Amino acid sequence: MDIKNTSVEQLIESGLKEHLDGNTSAAFRFYNEAFTSDPRNARLNFLIGSLLTHEEDFGRACLFLESAALRDPNNAVYHMRLGTALFHLGDLEAAVKCFDKSLKLDKKLVPAWTGLGKCFRAQKNYVDAKRCFKAAIKRETYADDALLELGFCYLDTGDVDKAHRHLAKADELKASFHSKLAILHVAAHWKNRKRVLAQVKSTLQYAGYNPEHLQKLVDQLDALGIDIYREHVLYQLGVAYFEHGNIESAVETLRKVTNANPLKLDAIIMLAAYLTELGDHLEAETLFSRAYDAVKKQPRHLVELLYRHAIFLKEKGRIAQAEKCLNEALATEPDSCRLLHGLAVLAQYRGNHEAGLELLDRALAIDPQHAECCYEKSLIMLGLGLFEKAWDYYLYRFPTTEARSYLPHPFKANLMLPQPDANLLSDNSTTKKICLLMEQGPGDQIFFARYLPQLQERNAEVVALVTEQLRPILKRSNGLSAVYTPEELTQEVFTSCDAAIGFGDLPLICGHRTIESTPAPLALAPRDLALQVVDNYLKEQSGPLLGLTWEAGKERSAGEASTLHKYVPVKELLDVLELWPGSVVIVQRNPRIEELELLADKLGDRLLDLSKHNSDLEVMLALMARLDHYVSVSNTNLHLYAGLEKPASVLVPFASDWRWMTEGDTSPWFPCFTCYRQDIRGSWQDAIKKMENRFLNQYSTTSSLQSA
Repeated sequence: MDIKNTSVEQLIESGLKEHLDGNTSAAFRFYNEAFTSDPRNARLNFLIGSLLTHEEDFGRACLFLESAALRDPNNAVYHMRLGTALFHLGDLEAAVKCFDKSLKLDKKLVPAWTGLGKCFRAQKNYVDAKRCFKAAIKRETYADDALLELGFCYLDTGDVDKAHRHLAKADELKASFHSKLAILHVAAHWKNRKRVLAQVKSTLQYAGYNPEHLQKLVDQLDALGIDIYREHVLYQLGVAYFEHGNIESAVETLRKVTNANPLKLDAIIMLAAYLTELGDHLEAETLFSRAYDAVKKQPRHLVELLYRHAIFLKEKGRIAQAEKCLNEALATEPDSCRLLHGLAVLAQYRGNHEAGLELLDRALAIDPQHAECCYEKSLIMLGLGLFEKAWDYYLYRFPTTEARSYLPHPFKANLMLPQPDANLLSDNSTTKKICLLMEQGPGDQIFFARYLPQLQERNAEVVALVTEQLRPILKRSNGLSAVYTPEELTQEVFTSCDAAIGFGDLPLICGHRTIESTPAPLALAPRDLALQVVDNYLKEQSGPLLGLTWEAGKERSAGEASTLHKYVPVKELLDVLELWPGSVVIVQRNPRIEELELLADKLGDRLLDLSKHNSDLEVMLALMARLDHYVSVSNTNLHLYAGLEKPASVLVPFASDWRWMTEGDTSPWFPCFTCYRQDIRGSWQDAIKKMENRFLNQYSTTSSLQSA
């Protein structure tokens, strides 16, 4: 749809359709465009206000809803919705007036009766509150919200039997966490232990892993003096905190459980696991020891204990012990995909990739769509150069709790895009325009952009959604008809495309099958202005220029299963850097002070620190263009450098990312680079020695040879 040339009514209807489908961002776009043409439109103001109310932006909602009610004062729904927004803002007197006005216009409007009753209940005017809720129920027998609120009123006034009658009916019509929690209050009043236990379990089920609901349940149990099942509720709250990324609260909550009940083994195990995630290995190890003592009497927890302890041991580098734990657990649960996956990961840590594949194939024979196993298999196959089937499994790289998933729709809430078909660009395909969606980091987007020329050869028009810093760089490159940031991409552009895929699936649709057919990095061109900036920094530096990066990828954060952190200690690089005949330029993101001091002591005025420019990819690309060589771990700058077809020395960890392959001095993805690999013990000594020999042969001057 061409928004600019669409009538206001058409825009409103389009926005309403998106609104009803739950696509708020798209709805706002249509509504806002209509508003610029007709800001006095009462219906439009009401719809915008309603959408803002749904988004819980009640302050702004009131502005639009007041405008709607002012321009159409006889519309009962407009006044009712304004009253709802005012109620949530806490302006009860104004809300009451709005609900009264609404009911004068339409006495049958059940939500207005319910809203008015809520205002009175908040003011502790229970007589009028009950009258309003009863009026709502009289007009709509199945008004579950009014029944629930009436039950709350009776609870507030101590009439438990009447409360239960209305709450039970509301729960029967529409069971919810709030109805279950209220009925728990009734059960506690009756002091029926069996009923209380059943109601706690039921409430816990409806709370799920919602930390807010679970905390309310804990507070209710405490207020009512209920000890039944409290430990389990706290345990579930701790797990919920972890699932929502709040690991500190998870640990704090599970500590309460283990302090109250030192024998609650599931809580001890998970507390040890979460402390492992936080890097508190000392306390975690103590808890694991305690768990092993207790598991003899609670053997049902043995597999979970062994699995969590294996993760701990892997973090500590005790791979053989971790394998022993997982194998012991597997003897009890031979069909456990997560145990087989864990063993496959450990096999890779040992460099035994074939064994890893065998373990994953065992898991996938049990569950062919186990996402973690599929993704892990893709990583091993890619590292071995087995590209033909690897890209199908690479589709599983997106985290999911269900079988298969893909990228979220950029304009439709809660909707996932379909996975791309490998035959998307086949000869008989109707696909002519593709939208590339941003995923992973800027370096990955640059890496996969190498396939863009192949799309051009197949006459496919391509638009791309990328990070803001990368936009101008890719815009200057061949293969893209348009480049957008998330703020710039419109629904009209997106819907004009025949297909939408992530950058990482370009190899799949391009049919990349062999090492020999691996495309070269996309050629990149620095801006003249950025080159001038860089030249100004470099004008005092003598001799050939060597770039240096020794660390990349953030260290593993709490809750992350793995990491792409790469690190070579600066002190191990000092001797090889001294061999370089010219200047060394630091392009390390956020270097530590002690690291800079080590380099400065060794290199003196041959050292130039440009690390502060790492956040500007244009400057980094220009700097890469001026370097004669680059010593680096894998990072975004190295992907920029690859687009310039210049030599680099890459320091590759033993458990390397797949694009550096599992072995060898080269990678088909980076034909101009030489790989220097960490050994299985974690030592860089041999790798750096090889680099020193190369520098001696190719880069050193006579004077540097003598000093060496």
